[in-house]
Parts: sequence; C-alpha cells; structure tokens
Amino acid sequence: MRVDHRITNNLTSNAYLSYEPIDGLVLKTNIGAQLNKDKNNDYLPGALPERIISGAGGFAAVASSDYQSLLNENTVSYKLPLGAKNKLDVLGGFSFQKNTTESFSASASGFPNDVVQFNNLSFGSDPETFAIESGYSQRTISSIFTRLNYSFDGKYLFTFAGRRDGSSVFEEGNKYAFFPSVGFAWNMHEESFIGNIDAINRLKLRGSVGQVGQQGVGVYNSIAKFNNTNTYFNETLVNGVLIGTLPSKDLSWETTEQVDIGLELGLYEDRVLIEIDWYQKTTKDLLLSKPLPNTAGGTQLQNIGSIRNRGMELSLRSFNLAKGDLKWESQLTISGNRNKVLELGGDEFINLRQPTNQGGNGVRLIPGYTVPAFVGATYLGTYKTTAEIDADGTNGRSFLGSPRYEDLDGNGVINSEDFIVIGSPQPTFYGGFRNTLSYKGLSLDIFIQGTYGNDIYNGRNQTHLFGRGDQNVFPAVLDRWVQGTNETSDIGRAGTSTSLFNPNSTVGIEDGSHLRLKALTLAYNVPVTGKVMDRYFNQLQFYVTGNNLILLTNFTLGDPEVSNYGAALEQGVATGQY
Repeated sequence: MRVDHRITNNLTSNAYLSYEPIDGLVLKTNIGAQLNKDKNNDYLPGALPERIISGAGGFAAVASSDYQSLLNENTVSYKLPLGAKNKLDVLGGFSFQKNTTESFSASASGFPNDVVQFNNLSFGSDPETFAIESGYSQRTISSIFTRLNYSFDGKYLFTFAGRRDGSSVFEEGNKYAFFPSVGFAWNMHEESFIGNIDAINRLKLRGSVGQVGQQGVGVYNSIAKFNNTNTYFNETLVNGVLIGTLPSKDLSWETTEQVDIGLELGLYEDRVLIEIDWYQKTTKDLLLSKPLPNTAGGTQLQNIGSIRNRGMELSLRSFNLAKGDLKWESQLTISGNRNKVLELGGDEFINLRQPTNQGGNGVRLIPGYTVPAFVGATYLGTYKTTAEIDADGTNGRSFLGSPRYEDLDGNGVINSEDFIVIGSPQPTFYGGFRNTLSYKGLSLDIFIQGTYGNDIYNGRNQTHLFGRGDQNVFPAVLDRWVQGTNETSDIGRAGTSTSLFNPNSTVGIEDGSHLRLKALTLAYNVPVTGKVMDRYFNQLQFYVTGNNLILLTNFTLGDPEVSNYGAALEQGVATGQY
C-alpha cells in the first residue's frame, strides 16, 4: 500500500518586558520566535500498476524543512503632560527580524521489496534514479520607526509616523528606504453646530497620506542563480550548471503612495452607523520579473512601471429591532475598486501567463488597462460557407466547420498580432450583507457576499471545446458542427483544431458575477445558572453552521472565486482546479 507520512512540529512564543521609570515614560522590549519543522516520508510499492508498467520497482522519498523566524522589537513611549485640552504622546523604536529556511530531500527507485520502505534509501537498486537536493535561504529586515499623536480638546487629532526599513533582499546602496505618513481627524460632533442636532451623536472626518514599502520578493536577486543539469561527456554522465536567472541591477523598494479620506456618521445613539471611504494608491517601481530572450537568461527581476488603484467603500450598520429579548442587526458593505497600469518603463506590455500552455500568452500588463488584462482573438464561430473562407484568405488552412477568428491585420494568418483585450477580472463592485437575529439565548446569523461585473479566464474552454491533444471534452461538443446535420453550430467540427493554431480567444472569457450564501449559523447559549453550571461553566453554547451553502453564478466550472495563481497581478484565471 502507499505510505504518506506528514510530521509537523510548530512552536510560536512571545515574551515582553515593560518598565515605567517615571510617570508617562514606558520602556518595552519584545522577543518573538516561530519554529516550524516538517518531515515528509513517501513510499510507492513496486506492486502498484504504474510501477509495474514502468518496471521501476518501489519508490521512496524523504524530505524535511526547517523554518525559523526571530523578532526583536524595542520601543520607548512618553505621554507629555500638557494640560487638560492638549494631549501629546510620542513613540520611537527599533526592530530586527531574521527568517531562515533550510530544506533537504532524497529519493530512490528500484526497491526489490517493501520491507524497509523509506527507512533506508540505499536499498534502491537503480543508481540513475537517485536524487539529492538541499537548500538554504535567509532574509533579514531591520527598522527604525517613530510615531507622534497630538489631540486638542478631543476635537482635532493629528498623527505623524515614519519608518526607515532595511531589507537584505536588496543590494548594497538600496537596502534602506524611508516611508512617512501623516493623518488628521476632526470629531465634528464635538462642535456646537453639530452637537445641537439631536439625530447625530457621532460625526468624524478623517484623512491620511503616506507611503509604504514592499520587499516581498525572493532572496538573492542581486546575484546570478544557477540550475543543475546532467550531460554526457566522453560517454560518462556528469553534473553541470546552467544560468537560471540573471542578477538584478539597482533593485530597490517598491513604494505605494496612498491617500485616504473617510467619513463616519452615527445616528440615533449609534443605532445607524455609516462609514464612507475614498482612497487612491499609486504603486511605483513595481517589482516584476521581466521576460528576456532565452539566450539572456529567461527573466530578470526589475523595478518597472507604476499602477494606480482608486476606489470607494461604503459600510452601513443598523440595529433594526430591539424589543425586549428580540434583536435584529444588519450590516451592508459595498466596495468598488478601479485599477490601471499607468506605465511599464516604455514597454507596450508585459506577458504574465500562458494559462493553457498553448495559444499564446493570455494574461498581460498593458498601460491604460486593468491589472491584469486578458488578451486573445475574437472568436467568430465556425466557417459555414466557402465564401467566408475565401474572404478571410485562409483557403488551404481552413475548411467548412473549422473555427473562425477575426483576422485584424488581414494577412490570412491568426496569431498573437490579432490579439486584443477581451476581459478583466476587476468587478464593477463587490460586497456583503449580514443579518443577525437573536431571541433570548437563540441566535441566527446569515452572511451573503458576491461580486458583479468581473470576468474569468476559463482555460478549459480552449482545450475542452476544441479537443486539443489528449483532453476530455465538454458535453457541449455533442452539439458541434456536423456536415449535413448541424451546420449552424459555432462549435468546431471534430478534428479541426488539432492541426490549427488554437489561440486564446473570447471563447475563454466568462462572467464571474455571483451571489453566495457564505455562512449560516444557528446557535443557542445555554443559561449558566445553578450551582453545578456555575461551578463548571462560564459559557455553554451549542451551534450548527454551514459554509458556502448556496451559489448563484453562470460560471461553467462552478466556483467563480477560484484562481489558478496566487499572485495579485495574475488573478481571475481558472483551469479546472478543485
């Protein structure tokens, strides 16, 4: 039988020491540690069908990894005594964090029996399958920071903060950067011209402007990386190395400048709470891997271009009913974000992904468009007359029933030069609606969320509608073009796509709008009364909950919130993952 062992040990600890030598002055030091150790043991017996077919015998693999994160933070804070109306407190500090990862793995094949399994890899009888790998990486970041808070008469609040961060992922001369921010808030309800309005019990206007830095890239970018390879020299298999990625030059922090303006309003003793926020974030010196010719090393991490995000958020919370033990509370949130690539250092576009490994790159960054943009050809259905084939100039390459695409340059060939922007993963708006009802100890919580206006790039449409390679096909293919039977279909006839360029196209773009019953919880709080209950329980609750109970969507693969890639720049692509 297969053996799959996963052994994980995690330790997280924090300790701090605080000392106040005089009133208002606090010295504090904090030490935190996170230690993770993982061990994986795998064994595939030689009797498994796939092992019998290959004749490779049993297979065993052992892998381990150790992760350590150490953090030390030291702060000094002081509250200055400035009188009843003036309040000022300052904070300064220094922090240092070090993350280290070590890994090791080994595997072998050709085990004559299953006695030792992964406990002795030397029992593998096929030396050519022996594999050993190890790795080590270290990242450190240090910061000096300060913050100043000032308030006057509880009405006017000011905050200034600044930090100088340094990261080991950048080369000498670019490791450190300074990021300041300033904030202001005005408690308008403290003013007489607002305080006299009975309906308003809270009104706050706030705003801030500042910068934050991003250093979340891989380590050792400023030095060349090599990949191991094997080759034959004088009829002997020898190890070698090839350039994997080129070193980055003058790489620096990615910087986001952000402006926020918000309004908080409380009505009728906070029975109705309204919050509105407007923001704009402009990210400069983007840390992106720029494609290079293969002869030059493939890709290189660079600071390229800028992106802008601009949007609004609305939150409405109301206490609709409060009669005795019966209560009803609602909360509605609606948000809309508009992002755009401002520039890419002079490049017309940067290709990010080729989702189906065929048909050209389908995900790009393009100045003037959203992050990212889906690109491809416009699908026109199938060729239904010879006149259409003659008009497109594809005679000899197309025939009745084969797929037809818009040939933008009119050269009779469909390729990436015919690609246009065909979709965007950016919703027009997204939001959620929560209702909580309670009666005595019984409560019901309902949460609904959804999006509207976003596209999804469904990579399976390209392969499963046109039958590319050894792929399953969708049931819709039963309605394909068939001569003399179904010549009005826009699904290509059988066998027509395997010999043609099958580009990314509008066929792959689907509406990702959806509405989801995200969570439903019914709970009962048992009254903690009596000597027995008081002795053993502070609180006792029974509940039943369900997640993702109802989903309304037109997306053919089911869940429209899946994404094949974790990166924010490459969202909105689905290729059939569960």
